[in-house]
Amino acid sequence: MSTFLMLATNMKWDIYIATSLKQSNSTVRNTVVTKVIERLSLEFYLPKIDNSATDLEIFSRNIKALELSRNVIFIPDQAGDGVFFEVGMAHALNKPIYGYSQLNEISQGRMAKGLWDFIPDDMKSKSEIELYNKLKNSIRRNNV
Repeated sequence: MSTFLMLATNMKWDIYIATSLKQSNSTVRNTVVTKVIERLSLEFYLPKIDNSATDLEIFSRNIKALELSRNVIFIPDQAGDGVFFEVGMAHALNKPIYGYSQLNEISQGRMAKGLWDFIPDDMKSKSEIELYNKLKNSIRRNNV
């Protein structure tokens, strides 16, 4: 089903993935995260590069997907302003935010660092196995 049709039907996602799409290694990293989510049989929304859509269409689609998602995974590695905006929006919407960083460093400034520090350590992961276990335990606890 296309992203537009899923949004039109108000499908709820278990997880919205806030991540860089264009930076080096982002495809590999995002594939690792989506495979973890799929192993847990969860539905996820990963924004896509869409050169045919206007900036407003992309913005509207991603905001709607954030509203319809129960949780967010924040991947700060090489993230741009859009990712930090999405995570700030998720925070404003009271969404649980999980962090996944292979680099475990934030270089985008103090606000971005504060956002990463805001996420509790028990919701941050540095490896695929750690992410899997934290999501699995949270799902059991919160019945995502």
